[in-house]
Amino acid sequence: MRPHPRIRRVVKWGGLVAAVIFGAAWWIGTRRIVRYDTPGGMWATLVRGQVGLGTYHDVGGNPFPPGWSSVKWTEPTDWKLHYRLSPQLTGIGFPAAIPCAVALVSSAFAWRLDTLARRREKMNGCPSCGYDRSGLAPSSPCPECGTASVTTPHLSATSTARH
Repeated sequence: MRPHPRIRRVVKWGGLVAAVIFGAAWWIGTRRIVRYDTPGGMWATLVRGQVGLGTYHDVGGNPFPPGWSSVKWTEPTDWKLHYRLSPQLTGIGFPAAIPCAVALVSSAFAWRLDTLARRREKMNGCPSCGYDRSGLAPSSPCPECGTASVTTPHLSATSTARH
């Protein structure tokens, strides 16, 4: 079963955008400490190549003033998962390069699948297995894998009349 073109497009472009965002976060986090604090005691950080998220639970709330802060960072990148659960603080930190790599690999895989499907369709092949469907009726199932094909050949009269 072929995925819907809109879903494939979302996976391709969404994965690429997520990879760029997490890649930029990792790159910025390896050079600077960037911190955002909310008035309600929540915080987000980029430090040592990690994305950190959390909240303060103590009575005084967040000890940092709300808003953005940034300082230069020179220590090496940290590749460990960090978490903290205490009466005063709950937080998690994870390397930003990991979600960047996952998004990049999934996006590249979707791009590759889309390229193969377009190539098979252009060559009048089965979208699932690539079997040459020349001489078969457009609505007949593939003799190799049994996939029902609803695509019409590109050079048929119906497809040229629509374009």
